[in-house]
Amino acid sequence: MRVLDTYHKCFSVITIIIISIFVNPSVIAGTLDFWSSYSDTYVYKGTRSYYAVYPDPLNNIYDWQYDIAPVELLSVSIDRNVVNFRSKDIWLHFMGLQDLNTSEQYETYKQKVWDYDNVTETGKAAIVYLENENEVCLTDAQYNPITTKIKIPVDVIELFDEWIYSYIWGIWFLPTESLDFSFVTDYSKYNNETTTSDGQSSYTRTVSVKIKNHFWLNSTLYKGWKISTIEEEQVIVNGTVSWNNHYERLICYLETGILYNYHVDYEYNSYKPYNPNITSNFSIFLDEPYLQEGIISSWLLILLTVGTTTIVCSAIALLVWKRIKI
Repeated sequence: MRVLDTYHKCFSVITIIIISIFVNPSVIAGTLDFWSSYSDTYVYKGTRSYYAVYPDPLNNIYDWQYDIAPVELLSVSIDRNVVNFRSKDIWLHFMGLQDLNTSEQYETYKQKVWDYDNVTETGKAAIVYLENENEVCLTDAQYNPITTKIKIPVDVIELFDEWIYSYIWGIWFLPTESLDFSFVTDYSKYNNETTTSDGQSSYTRTVSVKIKNHFWLNSTLYKGWKISTIEEEQVIVNGTVSWNNHYERLICYLETGILYNYHVDYEYNSYKPYNPNITSNFSIFLDEPYLQEGIISSWLLILLTVGTTTIVCSAIALLVWKRIKI
């Protein structure tokens, strides 16, 4: 037993030393109000693909894939409940929603609404946490809300839908340091089954959501949130499946509230003549140089596992050898 006690003590000391060396200090760093500290620049890259097959007699195939132009968030700064940033893309995205007839109106719009900078060719925006209302919203440079607000607790389905309606801008950051921050856990309201009065056709929708407080990325374990959903829709007419949709969506945030990656797989199958079968996916992810260090890397986990196994096996072997010798 003394031999086992000695090995247990050695293993504990070794484990403490390894964790002290490799665990990222930023994980336990202090916070600034509702937001943790951030880098002043973030660059997101992405890919998009689309594949569609049309049945005969059309016999058309559409197949393409390309890299999405990188999106840069510049001059990121924190002021209590506000994350300010600049970007070359955001004012362009919302410009299409405006009714501008002259170049003067165009210039006024850029300067007044987005504080446009001619040197950097960027506009200013902000993500604001409205503490009293428990809502997060994207604003222009004058802090006027310009997209639907995300409520807290965060409904994951609404979070993904906000992405669709305003591209990406409304969900770059979440106020994870707020004591009120949480995610909705019950999504049964999205499950639906409807049948026509004559019973000839029906529509069903099922939604499943999983939320974890950690995720692996680039062989490194990060503390944060991994949110995955599966959404399926189906229409049946006269006992035959007419069409169905299948969505798988994934989004990850670090514990500081910064968006790390977002991915969607989509599949649409139609069983009516001449309607297409479509598969597509969309991904956007934070460029590696801007990633914070994680809790532990896969190789370190392997090292700990091998070390632990070696110590335990050695202790057992030594104990058996002692008993045989006795």
